[in-house]
Amino acid sequence: MTYTKNKSNTIKEINGFFANFDSGAVIKNPNTDKQCTLSIEMELKCDEQIIWDEPENDSVPGKGPVPEMFTGISDSCDIKVAVPYKGACHYTPKPEKSISAGSVILIL
Repeated sequence: MTYTKNKSNTIKEINGFFANFDSGAVIKNPNTDKQCTLSIEMELKCDEQIIWDEPENDSVPGKGPVPEMFTGISDSCDIKVAVPYKGACHYTPKPEKSISAGSVILIL
């Protein structure tokens, strides 16, 4: 599994990230009837309003949001999904306000 900030590795700022699962199960592709290795690309998009519920116990999964996009299995055995998630938001810390050296000299 790999994580990237954006697919094209450009400097373009995005608020979220991608998780790629390249080595999935070997399946019979329903579109081509051929064996293939399943690959999933998941985009987790920042959405401050979306919080995934924690599971009640180990046997019951937590409830997540409805995906914004889901492609199903392509001919090349890929699945792409985009999901909103508060945990995908990128926060830049605000700089602390302090006085400059020039201000200190003026005060003295």
